[in-house]
Amino acid sequence: MVGFLDFGGQRSEAEAAAVPGPVGTGDDVKAPAEIIFEVTEAAEGGYDARALGYSIFTQGDDWADLKAMVKDAVACHFDEGSELKVVRLHFVKDEAIVV
Repeated sequence: MVGFLDFGGQRSEAEAAAVPGPVGTGDDVKAPAEIIFEVTEAAEGGYDARALGYSIFTQGDDWADLKAMVKDAVACHFDEGSELKVVRLHFVKDEAIVV
């Protein structure tokens, strides 16, 4: 399952082709056009979300709560007024079955 959090606006071809990762150094970190979060089910219930390429981690009791927590975590991580447009939530379920 992949979810999308749209921060508004249209993506240009250059933004769509951009490789995720921090832009800038130190405290001058600007948001990319898109961030991908890997989402897993938490052992104690709910969901855990970890940003790929960034030190952003959050949790939510349900899917709606997780989306709100991801938005808040992203807003806290990047400078105010950043150009972030989309956050992708990539749900990963690791399950082994006996054959």
